[in-house]
Amino acid sequence: MQGLEFILARSYFTLAITFHIIFPTLNIGLSWLILFFESVFVKTGDQKYLKLCKFWSKIFAMLFGVGVISGIMMSFMFGLTFSKLIDVGGNVLGPLLTFEVLTSFFLEASFLGVMLFGWSRVGKKFHLFSTFCVAIGTLISAFWILSANSFMQTPAGVELKDGIVHVVNWVDVIFNPSFAWRYMHMIDAAIISASLFVFGISCYLIKKDKDTEIATKAAKISATFLMIASLLQVFLGDGHGLNTLKHQPSKIAALEAHWENEPGSQKIVLFAVPNVKEEKNDYEVAIPALGSIILTHSKDGKIPAIKDIPVEDRAPVAIPFYCFRIMVGLGVLFIILGIWGSIASRRGTLSPRAKGMAQVMRNISIWSTCLGPVAAICGWYVTEVGRQPWVVYGVMRAKDAMTPNLDPYSVLFGICFTGLVYTTIAIILVRYVTATIKKGYSAI
Repeated sequence: MQGLEFILARSYFTLAITFHIIFPTLNIGLSWLILFFESVFVKTGDQKYLKLCKFWSKIFAMLFGVGVISGIMMSFMFGLTFSKLIDVGGNVLGPLLTFEVLTSFFLEASFLGVMLFGWSRVGKKFHLFSTFCVAIGTLISAFWILSANSFMQTPAGVELKDGIVHVVNWVDVIFNPSFAWRYMHMIDAAIISASLFVFGISCYLIKKDKDTEIATKAAKISATFLMIASLLQVFLGDGHGLNTLKHQPSKIAALEAHWENEPGSQKIVLFAVPNVKEEKNDYEVAIPALGSIILTHSKDGKIPAIKDIPVEDRAPVAIPFYCFRIMVGLGVLFIILGIWGSIASRRGTLSPRAKGMAQVMRNISIWSTCLGPVAAICGWYVTEVGRQPWVVYGVMRAKDAMTPNLDPYSVLFGICFTGLVYTTIAIILVRYVTATIKKGYSAI
């Protein structure tokens, strides 16, 4: 039954993280877009930006509430399935998650009410300050969560005593080797997701010829954010990749499905069907020499090879391999949409009467509205599955973090109950957001 328990526990974790990551991903970026809209309103007095603030604040509030619920459900999941992780790493993870609550959640909760309901009760500048505090709170929250998760990816500043992790240097723990790149990568991904979300919905309203003037302003700003953030992600992703190459070579080997090094420069695999049993790729499409240049910034750089890693220390290949390519493919799409949207909104070709290629691109933008969180989910799959078999890389294996004598039926019940809760609130959320969008900006 150990195998079944482990599979169910990991499935529970997958369900929890897949649903939860959607909401902080959107809310971090959305809070800063709202702050930008409100800053322009306070500076110019333009009522159109006030409508943008109130419209997106309503959606932000709903996403924030669902994110809190899904986060609480995650704590139950960890307590039920991976309690040994807290026994071993609680000296690090406990304080970091507590810091998140003390410094971020209370800050957001304190000023969120003013942000949502204080328009006629406080002055413009204090309301803007409240919105700023909420936006800062999202960054602080991400700071502590990413620090904790990065520690699990690249542990530092600790020592093991009797199988328990003890902190030696808190600075090294918090600012562990992968933290900076992973934090910037995630924040930028959040800005991309929120910008695409706002841009896609604005394109929808323009297509329906509803609140076209306000929607065009929102599209122009969000497309510019999308373009800048997507282009920046190329640099951040490259830096994050080099950092992962240095500190988690088995993850790089898996996501590249790189089984062995060849003489000279290494190829990069564009597509393949990884064959774990025979330790090779089937139906491989690759570009010679480019792997060394992209992954190591060296003509003859070597890439970690799966065959050089002990079998018991190898990460699963298929999920990181495919998810990484989906993420990169979507990233290219986001760059294209950002550049096109920024140009089209300035030239006036983003209109209800758009024809030809402009109409095609607008429709693609609408259908791409929620693809930002999809890319983020793929990124987290690469991160978490690529870390396997470790739960704390090089320190504790995932199977050793499981709750002793775990009842598989309890885990199955947890999956079903959590799935039911997530499905219910997802239906409510979609209905609310859809109804809000259909009313448009002018209904605020």
